[in-house]
Amino acid sequence: MKAIRIDGKAIADTLLTRLTRDIQEQGIHPRLLVFFLGNNSSSRSYILQKQHAAEQVGISCDIYQYSEHTSPLVIRSDIQKANEDNTIHGIIVQRPLPSWSTNERTSIVNTINPLKDVDGFTPTSPHTPPSATAVFTILDHIYQHEYKQWFPNTHAWLRSQRIVVIGKGETAGAPIRSLLNRHGIPYIGIDRSTHSPTTIIKTADILISCVGKRHTIQSQNMKEGSILISVGLIKQNNETLYGDYDEDDIHNKARYYTPTPGGVGPITVACLMQNVTQACIILQKGGSTP
Repeated sequence: MKAIRIDGKAIADTLLTRLTRDIQEQGIHPRLLVFFLGNNSSSRSYILQKQHAAEQVGISCDIYQYSEHTSPLVIRSDIQKANEDNTIHGIIVQRPLPSWSTNERTSIVNTINPLKDVDGFTPTSPHTPPSATAVFTILDHIYQHEYKQWFPNTHAWLRSQRIVVIGKGETAGAPIRSLLNRHGIPYIGIDRSTHSPTTIIKTADILISCVGKRHTIQSQNMKEGSILISVGLIKQNNETLYGDYDEDDIHNKARYYTPTPGGVGPITVACLMQNVTQACIILQKGGSTP
């Protein structure tokens, strides 16, 4: 079996092209504001990707950078000013955050106007977290490519699969699990407390790994013909990005897989741009969701 490599950049380009057209046709001018604390090289790289995508579709993207020693009170005050600025439609606080307490981190996120929370982290935000939307976009792509003739829609196909989600972090694992729950799609979650995780992994038709650790999934521990999606990634000393599995190890056993880089990442950025555009439309309607 030769695995099919999911081209995340091609999927993202399709989404961005469609979004560019929508923005032009509606005559809107979305604006995104990114709060960047510290000087983490990975975070800077992700922000540059967001800036590039924003420029590509016609979204203004401004960066507010702070020292990692900046007080949370200062950040909350500046977020509140952005909440009150009608020209700003999307606000994100780039992860990782400084070593604040859990309460301080939560208070930063909850300061954002939910309508402007385009990362979808506040409880009442109308926006789905981009990482979760990206995974569903990939699964829909696979459904359209191979399973459409057997199932009436993507959700029906997914309900027929044994899905395993590894990890439950706030930026990926938890939002993906939440979106599966919202659509009534069963899955098995694995975290650090899970007993015999390898046994579970071996039975999965679809593996969604959100760990950020190389070799989390290995060919000898996966089901033949399974679908692998690596949301987790890690940058090692040589500045190379790696996912939760090595492509050379799994490509003869998987049916589909996402590469790193060029898999989930570009689609996540495109989905963020969709959220910024949606936020602009909602706010121009006076805050009423579609």
